[in-house]
Amino acid sequence: VFVYFICLIFIVIFLFAVFGFYYTLFDKKSNIISDNQKIDIQSMKDSIYFNQDPVKNISGFDTPVISNSFKKGHRGLDITGPIGTKIYSILPGKVIFEGNDKKMGNIIIISHENGLISKYMHNKKNYIKVGDLIKLDKPIAEMGKTGSVLSKKEGIHLHFELWKNGVSINPFEYIKNLYTIDSEIKN
Repeated sequence: VFVYFICLIFIVIFLFAVFGFYYTLFDKKSNIISDNQKIDIQSMKDSIYFNQDPVKNISGFDTPVISNSFKKGHRGLDITGPIGTKIYSILPGKVIFEGNDKKMGNIIIISHENGLISKYMHNKKNYIKVGDLIKLDKPIAEMGKTGSVLSKKEGIHLHFELWKNGVSINPFEYIKNLYTIDSEIKN
C-alpha cells in the first residue's frame, strides 16, 4: 500500500509539471492577456497629469533637485532639498494613510479622483491626517530623512511614488519644474 501511495504521488507531481510547462510555454491565451495588460498600462499613463510638482522649485543654491531615478528596486523618485522644504500634493485628493514605517519613515498616501495614488515618504513632519481633503495651496509635510539607517545616510529628501490601478508608474515624465542630477534619468 505504501509503494502504491508513493507511486500515486509521483504521478500527480508529474502531471502537474507537464500541464504547468504547457501553460507557461505554449498556451496562446496567456500571451494575449499580457499584451492587453501592456496596452492598459500605456492608456493609464496617458491619463496622468500633475497640477503641481511635489515640491516647489525655489531659486538659489538650495533648489530641490531629483537625485535618484525610478528603476528596478526603487519605485519612485528621490527629490533632495534643504531642511524645511515644504511638500505639496500633486493633485487635490483625500489622505488614505498617514503614519510611520521603520523603513520609509513618516509617510503620507493620497488618493486622487482619477484613480491615482501618490506617496510621500521620509518626511520630517506630516501636517495632515487620514481623512483630510487636500488643497493644492497648503503644504502636506516637510522634507526629512526619517526611516531606516540607509535613508538617514542619503540625507534630507522626499521619496515620491506614483501608482495607478496597482501599478507603479515613473513620475519623472510628469514633473514640470524640477531639475535632475541623476545621470540615469533620461530628460
